[in-house]
Amino acid sequence: MSPIIWIPLTALLVALHSSLQHEFIHGHPTRSPRLNAALGFPALGMLIPYERFRALHLTHHRTADLTDPLADPESAYLSPVEWRRCPASWRRVLTLNNTLIGRCILGPSILLGRFYRDELKRIRAGEQGIALAWMKHGCALSLPILWLTRVCDIHPAL
Repeated sequence: MSPIIWIPLTALLVALHSSLQHEFIHGHPTRSPRLNAALGFPALGMLIPYERFRALHLTHHRTADLTDPLADPESAYLSPVEWRRCPASWRRVLTLNNTLIGRCILGPSILLGRFYRDELKRIRAGEQGIALAWMKHGCALSLPILWLTRVCDIHPAL
């Protein structure tokens, strides 16, 4: 299959599945957290384990301080201390990220970079369950990746 076809189809599938994962986290379509988790696992987007997305997203909804970088794990902002520590060039990038075009182009890379950095810190600090969530995520994705690359002959390199 041509990349011109499979890349947009894959992007659409991942976007739809991510939207469904959000619904599973919030208790839809069933009242069973286990069944909803089974429906949302594994994360087809491959970048964030479902268990981590679920834990952080529920924390995001539990805080009264939405967008507070110290309380909201989904905040795109920095604390004043972090902001002052940033080099001027990085502050310009983050300021651009606060525009619509910046959020669309830079936002995913910035947020994923911060997410991965924080996950590594938590794993190194011995926070329970995080490394296990990543291992389960990797194992769950290995079979679909093998199927896509070996059976469907779809390869990420264009």
